[in-house]
Amino acid sequence: MDVEKLADRCDVVFDASGDATFATDVCLALCARRTPLVTMNCEFHVSVGSYFADQMMLTEAAGDQPATAAKLHADALSMGFQPRAHINYKNFLNYNPTPEDMKMWSERQGIRLDQVVAFTDGSKLQIEQAVTANGLGLDIAREGLGGGRCETGFDLSRYADAAIALKRPIADFAQAADAPPGVALVAEHPEIAQMRDHMAFKKLHTPDQRFVVLQVGYHLVHIEAARTIAALLSTPQANWVPIINNSAHPSVGVGAVAKRRLRPSSRIRRGLGSFDVRGVALRLRERIDHVPICLLNDAVLRRTVEPGDLVTFDDVEMTWTPALEIHAELMRRLTARASVNDAVKSS
Repeated sequence: MDVEKLADRCDVVFDASGDATFATDVCLALCARRTPLVTMNCEFHVSVGSYFADQMMLTEAAGDQPATAAKLHADALSMGFQPRAHINYKNFLNYNPTPEDMKMWSERQGIRLDQVVAFTDGSKLQIEQAVTANGLGLDIAREGLGGGRCETGFDLSRYADAAIALKRPIADFAQAADAPPGVALVAEHPEIAQMRDHMAFKKLHTPDQRFVVLQVGYHLVHIEAARTIAALLSTPQANWVPIINNSAHPSVGVGAVAKRRLRPSSRIRRGLGSFDVRGVALRLRERIDHVPICLLNDAVLRRTVEPGDLVTFDDVEMTWTPALEIHAELMRRLTARASVNDAVKSS
């Protein structure tokens, strides 16, 4: 594809490639022309999207989990709720699925094998929650997220407790059999005690009745995305506001953890959706040397990486791309900001 010609011909571009490297090339062409980009590509946002966040109109489209979470967040704030934890629901996870199972599900569901693997091993939800965290100014409870099984989709008090302990709201996920295919927000409200027995709120409380769970029980992907494009085209440029992007100053990224022993000279053709690694959300400042899983393509191992270990740039040889260069620049900026903040705190 000739991205230069694409940029010249379009009023707005929609990218749903799921390919962070390709989307970076597209974004570089669009940024020079100030052409807005609407995406359904969290993989791009969490890897390099922050570089463009304050240079152009860049937004994730309605219909993806982070945008659904952003709308729920805004609605909750407008009603006086205090957000504690944004939850991505999952019914099933298998951190290390077999190729045979994944091929079967790929054929049954009619989607690519790498997509099925990324959904099943949790990589996709880690990416979505990292974008949600960065876009809404949230934290994460721990590397890889807290997660865990819940009795019901309302059994979420522990996530709010984790946020209160951190003194910041968090992004996380919950695995529950009855969870809807959507997102939830665990929140408090100044009038929560009075609302406890009110019929409209009775069903929203956590079992211990300390928090309220607000749910959006669906996200309709491409059907909703069309609304974002239409709204953008009908809005004066001065009034453009992103639904959500990764923000210009992210604090959370997604690295690659080995699923099996990776030996020297072996090659990782594609990180995301592979049987070699899975994605884990992490605090960038603590893991500056991590290789983003969405950029871990055609990498050759320099040394052995054991199962459960995070893949770092010292571990692999990679062909340098604009996307990798931009990621490196973002890490340099993060390190510089952290140094300044540390100096201010110590003075």
